[in-house]
Amino acid sequence: MSDRDWFRSRTWDEAARTRFDTKIRRARKGFSRAQYFWVQAGSLFYARPTEPALRRAAIELLERALVESGAEAGDRTTLLDHLGRFQLIAGDRAAGIRTLEAVLAGARSFHAHDPPTEIVLARRRLEDGDRAEAARLFDVAYAQMFAPPTSYAELAAREIVDVQGAPYRDPEDAAEAIVVYYHAEDEHPAVDEVYAGDLGALAALDRIYATEVDLVRTLHPRTAYKRDFVETQFLPELGAFVGRALVKAGGGRWRAAAPLMQSRVVNGARELDPFRIAYDCVYYELPLAALAAEALAR
Repeated sequence: MSDRDWFRSRTWDEAARTRFDTKIRRARKGFSRAQYFWVQAGSLFYARPTEPALRRAAIELLERALVESGAEAGDRTTLLDHLGRFQLIAGDRAAGIRTLEAVLAGARSFHAHDPPTEIVLARRRLEDGDRAEAARLFDVAYAQMFAPPTSYAELAAREIVDVQGAPYRDPEDAAEAIVVYYHAEDEHPAVDEVYAGDLGALAALDRIYATEVDLVRTLHPRTAYKRDFVETQFLPELGAFVGRALVKAGGGRWRAAAPLMQSRVVNGARELDPFRIAYDCVYYELPLAALAAEALAR
C-alpha cells in the first residue's frame, strides 16, 4: 500500500493500526482528521462483511474520532451519521437508533447519505409500529430534496397514459402492466405471485420492496426507478393492481373514472381508493397488503 493511502487500509493488523495511529496524530484537528477517521472506518467496514472483527474495528475508529478528531459541530454530526449506520448494519439496533437520533438533533454539515438519515429512522419507526412518526420523518426528508414527491391530490388529477400514449380507461388494463413488469424482466425481479392478483400478490411485492442491504432498498420503487416513471406510470399502475386485489378479496367491483386515479373499488356501500394505498407504499413505505386489508375491514 502506498504511504499516501494510510487511511484506506482494508486490513487491520498491527502494522496497519500502527501506521494509522502514527499518521492520525500528525493530522490537523478538525475536518481533515475527522475525514481520515471516517474514510478508514468505511474501508474496513465494507472490506469483508463476513469478518465481524473488521466491522467492530470500524465502529471503534468512529468512536475514537468523536473524541480525538477535534471536529466542529457539522463534521461531528457526520461522524455520528456514519457511526449510527454502521451500528444498525452490524446489528446493534438500539445503539444505531440512539446515534441517528443524535444526528437529527445536531448541526448538519454538507455531507449527505443515501438514503437520508430521516428515512433510515423512519423505517425503524415503521418496524416499531409508529406510522405517524415515520410519516413525519419521511416528510422532513422530502422537504430537503431538490425534487420532492408530487402531492397525492396533484397526481390523482393527472391524465395517466399507457405505453402507447393512450389514456387508460379501464383500471384492469393498468393493473396488467404490473404483471408484465414483474414477469422476470431484467429491470424488475420476478414475482410469480403477481399472476394471482390477490392480497398474497401484494404481500409478495411487500417482501421485495422491503429487501434491504446495508440500509439501501434497491428494489423499492422509489429507489429503483426514476421519479418521472414512478409518477406517470408505475404508481398509478400499482394502484390499479391494488384495486384488482381489493376486488378479488372483497367481492367488489370497479367504478372506472377519468383520469385513472379517480377510479374507485366499490365494496358494499363504500368506495375504496387503491391509488392512495399505492402512494403510501411508494412514498411512505407502508405495506400494500396491510393497507389493503385495513381498507377492506373498515
